Amino acid sequence: MDNRQQIHLENLSLRYRGIETSALKHISVDAEFGHVIGIIGNHHAGKTSLCRVLAGIVPTIISGDVTGTIQVGSLSPNLDWQKYNQQTGVVLQNPAGQLSGLADTVADEIAFDLINQGVPADQIKRRVLNVADQLGLGDQLNQSPGTLSGGQKQRLAIATAIVTDPSI
Repeated sequence: MDNRQQIHLENLSLRYRGIETSALKHISVDAEFGHVIGIIGNHHAGKTSLCRVLAGIVPTIISGDVTGTIQVGSLSPNLDWQKYNQQTGVVLQNPAGQLSGLADTVADEIAFDLINQGVPADQIKRRVLNVADQLGLGDQLNQSPGTLSGGQKQRLAIATAIVTDPSI
């Protein structure tokens, strides 16, 4: 993989545990940093499965058999999932499925991954305020995530995905 490539997938295949049909078969992609890539396809074509693999959700959280090469920059989920996970951000279609359910406030929810990554408290506060302001959540920081409207929950899910400044 040359230094310009940010994402490298080679012969990537996925089969979810307990399901005989493969969700992905022999996917190979090289994408350079800074390019926008669209993933399009028919219903059940594997778009969500590909994103789950790229984010490291499969096989670490959702069971599945993944074969092939996955590399983001110099990181691979097979070698160091924690560092790899810090470089990916995911926004699920249903924001409620993405929120931790452990946070008392919107600010705590946004800070959740930063705290788990050991980011210093002063940086956490600055980054949470910055992302909340960018997404129009500054006035809701002390509210419970459960009291937010559907659109606000979607923006909160986006905030949790971008606050760590992921590469992907």
